[in-house]
Parts: sequence; C-alpha cells; structure tokens
Amino acid sequence: MKGKARTPDLYLSIVEHFDAAHFLPRYRGPCRRMHGHTWQVKVTVTPEPDLIIKDGMLIDFKDLKKIVRTALPDHRLINTFRPFFKANPPTAENVALYLAETLRRKLHVKKLLLSEIEVWESEKASAKLVCPILFYENS
Repeated sequence: MKGKARTPDLYLSIVEHFDAAHFLPRYRGPCRRMHGHTWQVKVTVTPEPDLIIKDGMLIDFKDLKKIVRTALPDHRLINTFRPFFKANPPTAENVALYLAETLRRKLHVKKLLLSEIEVWESEKASAKLVCPILFYENS
C-alpha cells in the first residue's frame, strides 16, 4: 500500500468523583429542594495535531486528574459555585458544559483537546458531552 500511513486515534480517560449539593429552582418536583450527590466525571482527551508524545504518554494520569480536580465543585453548593450557575441551573447537562469550557482552556496549555466529558449524578443517570472540532474553532 502506497501513501502516508494513518496514525490511529489515541484517547486517554480518567474518572473522578466529587460530593456536592444543588437544587433546580425551576423544576417541579423534589429536585427543586436542595439535595446532594456523589457525582462522577469521566474526562476523555486526545492530542492536538502538533503534540509530540514524550516517553510514550500524552500526559501522566496523575497530572490529568490534578487538572480535572481543580475544576470540580467538591463539597460545594453548585448553584453558587461560579457565575455560570447563576444563569444556568446546575443540571448534569450544565455541569458537563461548565466543566468542558473550564477544562478546554486548561488542557490546551498541555496541547490536549477535550474529546468527551460525562457527568453522572447517580449510578444510573448521566449526561455526556461530545466535543466536536467546532468547539475549538471559536477559541
């Protein structure tokens, strides 16, 4: 076969947990009242095209976990955690959007792209955000 060989897509994922309370003021039901969860977050990254992989690693897992932990509202009331949540109710979907925007900038410094982020507010309920290239074009 002639031509340039295609490099395989490479992804790296970590899972973190945090404990936080929230309430959904516009929701009709029990979630309108303050309650808490042990949330789980899965973050998946892929290298920017110009990243030179050193020592066979995109990034050390512990370094990726450290970056992710800095964005998590651990032991907080999410509704008051950041200005984003004053305008957007702290649903799993909006937590994913907030984390994606926050992590996107932090990962860019390491020449990594956020590929996916999944946020669980329970074992059986999650929101997944798949980050297309368009997510980065307006950066």
